[in-house]
Amino acid sequence: MWFAFDIIEGAFDYVNFGDHSKSAYLDRHTGTSLYFSIHGDSDEEPEDFGDDTRYVAIPDTRDLGMGRQLAIQFVSEVRPALRGGIRDAMKGSGGFRRLKDILNQNGLFDRWYEYEAQYERNLIIEWCAENDIRYTTELPADE
Repeated sequence: MWFAFDIIEGAFDYVNFGDHSKSAYLDRHTGTSLYFSIHGDSDEEPEDFGDDTRYVAIPDTRDLGMGRQLAIQFVSEVRPALRGGIRDAMKGSGGFRRLKDILNQNGLFDRWYEYEAQYERNLIIEWCAENDIRYTTELPADE
């Protein structure tokens, strides 16, 4: 089964938006995704939902290296002089807010989002390969 890449990417976005209280799964038999939230508004759980060969859980991007280390990696590549300040800013609660303030003050805010988006896309591609998930970026032909 082939998945449309935007379905996979959308499931990643869903899982990783906000308070991380959501989960999503890819259905290898249908090429679709299932969404669940502790806040309600979830898909109905199929009877065979425990079948790990059919349903693949979308990971939390924090488990894939999209936290503090990514911010430090970004700054190390684009403005090494800020590395120490970013390390200090990222400590404790509110670290990403402080990161964004520093990036904004240094004109790097937009570059950070581009960098983060590309990194996430690469992670999704690697995750797909590791989980034997085939995808396409081709749009379906109009019928």
